[in-house]
Amino acid sequence: MTRHYIIWYAIVLHFVWGSLLLVHPVGLRTTPVSAMATVSNGSAPGLGLILLGAAGLALTALFYPFPRAWQVTVLCVPQQFLLFLSAGGAVAATWAGMYADGVPRPHLFIFMDQFPTMLAAILHSLAITVGMKSL
Repeated sequence: MTRHYIIWYAIVLHFVWGSLLLVHPVGLRTTPVSAMATVSNGSAPGLGLILLGAAGLALTALFYPFPRAWQVTVLCVPQQFLLFLSAGGAVAATWAGMYADGVPRPHLFIFMDQFPTMLAAILHSLAITVGMKSL
């Protein structure tokens, strides 16, 4: 059951980010979200709906009794894609030594700050490729 915690983490994260983007676009300038903004052509409400949709699909994967593991995996792929976009933005910010909003910081500072974003993408990937087989 512990391998589902990362799925739950991503569901809550995407639900909160998506809800906040529907309220105000200022979140588009945060490092993990700015990398995902390309998916919605910079539209905060569009990205908010994408995030809520991905969270909903992953939630369905956890609760609906699918007979095959690949069905669960397919429902978690949108969430996985968004997590890797966020992680890519974190890696790019670390490499550049600058957050997405233009604030410069030392590379290691940004790496330490953004490491949870990178780790979430890796752990989520492991959860849906290895762990979801036994759902």
